[in-house]
Amino acid sequence: MHRIDTPTAQKDKFGAGKNGFTRGNPQTGAPATDLDDDFFDSIQEELAGIVEASGVAMDKSKRNQVLTAVKALLLSRAHPFADIKADGAVAEALSNLGLHETGFATLTTSGSFTVPAGVTELCISAVAGGGGGGSGGGGDSSFFGGGGGSGGAGESIVKRKFAVSPGTIINITIGSGGIGSIASTATGSAPTAGGNTVIGSLITLHGGQPGINAGNGQNTAPGGGYGQGFPTGSYGGDGNLSVGSGNGAPGASSPFGGGGGAGRAGTDQGTDGTAGSGYGSGGGSGGGKYGTAPLTARGGNGGNGAPGIVMIEW
Repeated sequence: MHRIDTPTAQKDKFGAGKNGFTRGNPQTGAPATDLDDDFFDSIQEELAGIVEASGVAMDKSKRNQVLTAVKALLLSRAHPFADIKADGAVAEALSNLGLHETGFATLTTSGSFTVPAGVTELCISAVAGGGGGGSGGGGDSSFFGGGGGSGGAGESIVKRKFAVSPGTIINITIGSGGIGSIASTATGSAPTAGGNTVIGSLITLHGGQPGINAGNGQNTAPGGGYGQGFPTGSYGGDGNLSVGSGNGAPGASSPFGGGGGAGRAGTDQGTDGTAGSGYGSGGGSGGGKYGTAPLTARGGNGGNGAPGIVMIEW
């Protein structure tokens, strides 16, 4: 294509080398710009080339074929934004809009997370390990036992936002679940607390505390105390010689898992509490022995607490 270049064109009308048209001036003798076949052929073929490149057949009766052709050429697919992905330009397109690609990462074991390019804020949900459940009281001689106290849940956060810098490596420690007590004929082993979940320098979530083992006795058998946590566990039931009241307690639930089930008092031996489910919940506690249980019968074992988890959105 070219600008008008006949002898009567107005020279440099739009800048150096950019000729234009003039209507002429009879008073000064300046002629109007002459038009020639070369110029009109140039315009015709430029416009016809656009229409034909789009695959549209030229039609003398239509006046919108260049517009139709441009749309077809620039928006070449039924879903034009697919062009961006197919051309590998998603990151560039989002950056131009001040946005970034979204993503989700889940860590159930300790490791690290690298903040993606363009990301300046993370939305994190996480929980520390739940505490182990206490065991129920056993029997020696004519003793009977109460129910153990259950484990507390780990500290948690849900969709909390943190400012970060792209490329930062965040070291993450996932808190382990606490170990439930192993019962005996007297007092069982000490249950343990859940581990802390540490997310770099952003936040430390504290593990749930263990339940307390139940005592035994000839007249009354106190239930075990609850484990501190988020929330706390529950007290075990007091024991009674002839009535199965020395039941264990359910573990504390977290936003990411239900607490372990409680063991009941038993005439053979106390039944075991169960482990916390999901993530961050406390272990259920064991029930105590009572009534016609053997003199050396043990109480129920405490259930383990559930481990922690970290979920990251951006």
